[in-house]
Amino acid sequence: MNTLSHKARKQLVFRFLYQEPDSILRRYRVPEHLGDDQLRAEVNDLVHDINSQIPQCYTDADCQELMPKLHSAIRRHHGTQNWPSAKTVIAATEDAITEVNRDKAKTHAESAAQEPDLNIYARWANQMKKGEPVPDTFLWGRQAVELIKRTDIDEATVEAYREASYELRVGVYKREEADRWLADMQAQHQAALRAWAHGNGESN
Repeated sequence: MNTLSHKARKQLVFRFLYQEPDSILRRYRVPEHLGDDQLRAEVNDLVHDINSQIPQCYTDADCQELMPKLHSAIRRHHGTQNWPSAKTVIAATEDAITEVNRDKAKTHAESAAQEPDLNIYARWANQMKKGEPVPDTFLWGRQAVELIKRTDIDEATVEAYREASYELRVGVYKREEADRWLADMQAQHQAALRAWAHGNGESN
């Protein structure tokens, strides 16, 4: 998929935080105890804090959408003109990522709902071949089974999307919760496979 590299994400986050004249950190008072070297180190640490939260599967478009949401989230979490703490920045990043993921899921669901049933599986198969985002409903469960059975999409491609979706949730919700979600998705998919096999006269 067309994801950003670690270096590219760092550069984007640095521009957002401090490089541009209207960057968000330039709106706050720098702590008096920070000299030039300490200030540089502090900014670099904050860049790392944000970048480590961004899911590795995020594309350039995802990251561009994230930055204004992060800007708003920092302002919500931080109510003074003093330099924001790392804790504040990390909490704001988590909120912004959750908002981006929610918007993506809503967009995918609305798009899927508008597609005629006969064309929907071919459409999402083509999306996957191009490395573009698809809803989780086409990775696990009944629609995922239909996608694989009705199109020429291969299991390896679907599995790569599943891994990316899982890693996204690890980045946002931490691994323990992501593992529970994955187990539920896998159980749903196995049930859908059994239902499809029964309906089409195949053995399990």
